Amino acid sequence: MKSKGYEVEIICTGYEVLYGRIVDTNSTWLAKQATEHGAAMQRIVCVGDDIEEIKRAIREGIAWGYDLILTTGRLGPTPDNLTIEAIAEALGLRVVIDDRSLTILKRRLEERYKAQGTSLELTPRRLKMATIVQGATPIDNPVGLAPAMELGVGKTLIISLPGVPEEMKAIFQGHVLPIIDKMSTRRVIATTLRIALSGEHLAEVVQEMEKAFTAVYVKTYAGNVVPSLGTRTDILIEGTNENECRQILEKVLDVVASSVSAKGGKWRIE
Repeated sequence: MKSKGYEVEIICTGYEVLYGRIVDTNSTWLAKQATEHGAAMQRIVCVGDDIEEIKRAIREGIAWGYDLILTTGRLGPTPDNLTIEAIAEALGLRVVIDDRSLTILKRRLEERYKAQGTSLELTPRRLKMATIVQGATPIDNPVGLAPAMELGVGKTLIISLPGVPEEMKAIFQGHVLPIIDKMSTRRVIATTLRIALSGEHLAEVVQEMEKAFTAVYVKTYAGNVVPSLGTRTDILIEGTNENECRQILEKVLDVVASSVSAKGGKWRIE
């Protein structure tokens, strides 16, 4: 299953990910959500807190003509938050304190002041969160302080999201998903099965599914076997709408049931 659609790239930033200190759950979550809403994921890139590396990743994504580049992380007030500066340098633009970003920041500070009694002072660190690339549009952050950012470059839309998962998810669901839904011409649904068969017979089942359905992606996980249930098997169905996907899925499951039964195995939807 590999059709051209609304092509998306994710750029994750942070040495803590590159050094293996934390797991990049953001990219996994974003890719799953984007795919199921019809996006054609092209690649996920992880770079460190290095302006040159971030610039290179941004320029590559634009050069390859991706429709949407999502960056995650490094929008906060600390010195290692370099995403905005890197995007600006990659495009030959300036970094500016944006009045709209400043309005968002002040509103969030006031909300925190009322809820927690925190300071309203616009320190230099806090002002850094109101900076965006010249010509970009700030995106409200309903959970945290730092606004996200949206910038069009030719056919490519760059959206920079915070790295804090709760903030990233809120902005993605509220702002990015509607864009993907509007621009995508396909839909994808996913389901997970457990198939209790030997490896050789399971491979035959997969081959039968892939031969019968060109709009289906099947992935088995040899390292994810539950003795009483079988091997985890993911199925992704592509169609022009959700109803079409579900109709295809019903036919796929009929093939699975027939093939697994003929080989003396069992299966179930997980």
